This record gives sequence, structure tokens and C-alpha cells, in this order.
Amino acid sequence: MDKEKLEQELNSEEYNTEWEKHENINKSMITCLSIIFMNFGRDRDNHQKNFFIRVVDDIMHSSVAIKMLASEGMRNTCRRELRFLIELSIKACFVSQQFSKSTFEEQINEYEKQLKSTNISLINDINFYLLGSLDNQSTFKQDTKRMYGEMCSYVHLTPHQITERLYLAQEGRYMGFEGVNELKQLNEEVSKVYSYVIVHLFHSIPVWVVGDLLVNGDGSSYDWYFNKSRYIAEIDSRFDYKAERKQDLEEIRINRSHRIEF
Repeated sequence: MDKEKLEQELNSEEYNTEWEKHENINKSMITCLSIIFMNFGRDRDNHQKNFFIRVVDDIMHSSVAIKMLASEGMRNTCRRELRFLIELSIKACFVSQQFSKSTFEEQINEYEKQLKSTNISLINDINFYLLGSLDNQSTFKQDTKRMYGEMCSYVHLTPHQITERLYLAQEGRYMGFEGVNELKQLNEEVSKVYSYVIVHLFHSIPVWVVGDLLVNGDGSSYDWYFNKSRYIAEIDSRFDYKAERKQDLEEIRINRSHRIEF
């Protein structure tokens, strides 16, 4: 692809739409974390003991970094951040569930033990009760492990990375000049990883905090990007028992089903 055509693609409506989507993904993630952090802060005792809440800032930092890196075309560095987020969310959720009665210092010590290994088999010991059936929980664990494996291939400079970069260079797509397809692929990866992180967060905090986020005062579902996640949709359905949803429950279920994209 010659430079002129590449410039046209980078300035096209399709590319701008995909970039707006990328910004919306990151904004939705940060907004979710902020709301939960502030809402959970009302319960001072739990706020001080909950390990996952203590690492929310680190997740926000990565979200901001991913947006900045993506704007410069540094996709592989974004993927390294995504791998970090998966590992962090799994281990933070494990500590939050298994050591909820421990002091923060004891939780820190346990987390340090888990950091000695990059193995994420701890996910098998996490109770994802909000996902309903054991089949749903198993599928979620498999999807998370699969994505983690894919992102791990970008931690070190692998032959796959070298081959991919050389192929893009042949197309005239150097760093900062990736096109629509490359941004779409990154958005798909970011969407999935962020949704997995949120699922782990939801299983690290009290159910009432999750319900406050997902269910509006009129019973409708919270309007945010991650309504498109099949796993977030499943968790949202756990709150269909709420009285404020009874009147419009069928419409809520239909809308929830139609939104799912990943």
C-alpha cells in the first residue's frame, strides 16, 4: 500500500469510528472502576480489607496506558498490558475470595506468594457464582486461559511477532501507521480482556455493589459498552429478581440478548 492510500485509510470515517470505539472501551472501563471504588468506599471496613479494591488504581493505570500506546500504534505493548491485567485480576480475585477475613498485610503476603509463578491455574479455585451454571463458569475460565495464552506470546520477542511485523512492513504499515483491521483486532482483544477483568472484580466485592452498578433505578440495565459481553449480560440477568424490573422484565431480557457481541 502506498503512503497516499494509507493516509486516506487513517483519515477515513471507518478508522475514526473504530478509534472512537477504542476510546469508549477505555472510558467505560475506567468509569466502571471509579463507580465501584466510590460506592464500595461507603463500607469503610470492607474497603480497607478488600484486596481487589486496593489494586483498582493499577488497573486504571493500565487502561490509560493502553489508550496512549494504541494511539501510537504500539499494539504488542498493549497486549503485554492486557496479559498483566488478566494475571492481576485472577490473583487479586483469588486473594479477595480466599483470604477475605485476613488483614491486608496477610493478603499482601499471600499475593506475593502467587507472584512467584506466572501460572494462572488459581482461576480454577475461584467461585464465579454470578455466572450461573457450572458450564458457563467453565467456559469463562477456558476463554480467560485462552486469551492469557495468546497475550503471553507477546511478552517476549517471539518468531510470531517478528513475522507479523515483517508482513505489516511489506504492506507499508509501520508503527503508528497500522490501519482499520489492526485497530479492530486490538479492540476485540481489549474488549474481551476488560470484560474478563470486570467479571473477576464482580466476584471480589459484595453482590449489592454489583447490583447497584448494573441496575438503574427504573430497573433498566446500566448503559455502558460492556453490556455487549456475554458474561456481563449473564451477570446482569442475576438481578432480574429485583422488584423494579418486574414490570419491564421481558423487554429487558430481549434488549440484553440483542446487545451481545463478544
